[in-house]
Amino acid sequence: TFNEPLRVTYSDFDNNGVVDIVEYHRDKLTGEMVPERGRSCSTRAMPFIGQRNESFEIFGSRTLEEVYGECLKEGKVLEANVLEHTVFLSGPTGQFTARPLPIEAQFAPVFGLNIADFNGDGTEDIFIAQNFFASQRETPRSDGGRGLLMLGDGAGALEMVRGAESGLTIYGEQRGSAVSDFNLDGRVDLVVTQNGALTRLYRNLEAKPGLRVKVNAGPANPTGVGAQVRLVFTDGTKGAVRLITAGSGYWSQDSAIQILGYKKPIQHLEVRWPDGQITQKPVEKDAKEITVERASKTAAR
Repeated sequence: TFNEPLRVTYSDFDNNGVVDIVEYHRDKLTGEMVPERGRSCSTRAMPFIGQRNESFEIFGSRTLEEVYGECLKEGKVLEANVLEHTVFLSGPTGQFTARPLPIEAQFAPVFGLNIADFNGDGTEDIFIAQNFFASQRETPRSDGGRGLLMLGDGAGALEMVRGAESGLTIYGEQRGSAVSDFNLDGRVDLVVTQNGALTRLYRNLEAKPGLRVKVNAGPANPTGVGAQVRLVFTDGTKGAVRLITAGSGYWSQDSAIQILGYKKPIQHLEVRWPDGQITQKPVEKDAKEITVERASKTAAR
């Protein structure tokens, strides 16, 4: 909480050339600072803990300073008030507004994360790959996630989609995830890897097909990494900005071909190149795919 944050102190407490990290918190009953981790795992990391605290009873009855001794004075301290998975929305003045993700996104650690228009309505959505099983023995495994799809409303709010509706029910240790239109139907598909289990490929069946966008920034950057693309509609409004990246989460790479959803008639595609230059290319009615090259060439079909 803001009044009593989680704290860590770090230094080479046992002088073995490796930085050690000690978690601690304030005990609600005694008001004293006490270790977050128990005697067994603390001793495996720093053997002097077992020597200073001969039994679990002794360890459990002591304060943080009594457990570790004078060496704690060498450590630097970090505090965390908020541990929620959060999206930060950029405002017109450059400031960010924090909004926690839905409660279902808080049940387990997140590894893979993908931003795409999964339902084709023209607003950005989020998928997260969850779970972590390999905790040390005093901590239960974090298995409360099945992979979660959250649909955006275009104003920063996100709504969780239940697994029975989305089809995403992955019970293993999810790791890397990536999006791609692998079957070329204009819908965003999803692949999710697992630690020690099969990789899952999900074909998007129900989304409204979007516009497939290919960007070529030249021989040194044929996939347009660093470019930003967005649709501009006939009424003058604009769609969400999509950044083309060379990495997209935990050991993953989304497809460089962007699928841009829309509800309104499209006037043109706007591309902001990595050097800040902007190209606008008309989009023909009923076009399914458009290619934009840095040399200002375009092809649509």
